Amino acid sequence: VGETKYTTFEAALEAAQANETDKTVVLLQPVEISEDTTYDLSGVTVTSEGDAFIVTGGTLTLNGDGVVEAGTSGAGTANAIWANGGNVVINGGTYSVGGDSTTTDTTHQNDVIYTKNGGTVTITGGTFLNDGSVWTLNQNDATGGAITVTGGTFYGFNPEDNVSEGANTNFVADGYIAVDNGDNSWTVIEGEWVAQVGETKYTTFEVALEAAQAN
Repeated sequence: VGETKYTTFEAALEAAQANETDKTVVLLQPVEISEDTTYDLSGVTVTSEGDAFIVTGGTLTLNGDGVVEAGTSGAGTANAIWANGGNVVINGGTYSVGGDSTTTDTTHQNDVIYTKNGGTVTITGGTFLNDGSVWTLNQNDATGGAITVTGGTFYGFNPEDNVSEGANTNFVADGYIAVDNGDNSWTVIEGEWVAQVGETKYTTFEVALEAAQAN
């Protein structure tokens, strides 16, 4: 934090939240979690050239409106949140990763959220950015895991219909939908689709009927 280094993330977080001018925690190594842990990141930005949080056991719960920026070097592989056998609950905040990949450039496969070795991630809120990469949410093909979304806004990535795990991958929980905001972002809310006109879905028949008649 500023020019001061800390031996634990907890101490750095506390110092940043108490600092009136510099509220950025620059990670010199990933925060590794192996037991139940809760962080309130309110008002703080956490940055890392590589991975930010790696969870190998227990449940990491992230609250508040903080910012987590991983992969700031733009090289190699990095994840803002890596559930590597552990569990993560995200209730808010903004998460992003640099060095975004495409389906043909897996050498720079940076994920905002990544699960492996049975890890799970539950997203109830927050904002997720990845500069158009297909890897905003990603599960390891060999060892899997699970990502469940019941809230949040996703830029450049539709959590209900993407190619992360193959065509038409859906990470949104039953009883929830991803609403197109019209600016290349989708917000997940409670509800269900009842009709479709062309490629556009609607939550009420009345709106769908009006769209069809105007088409």
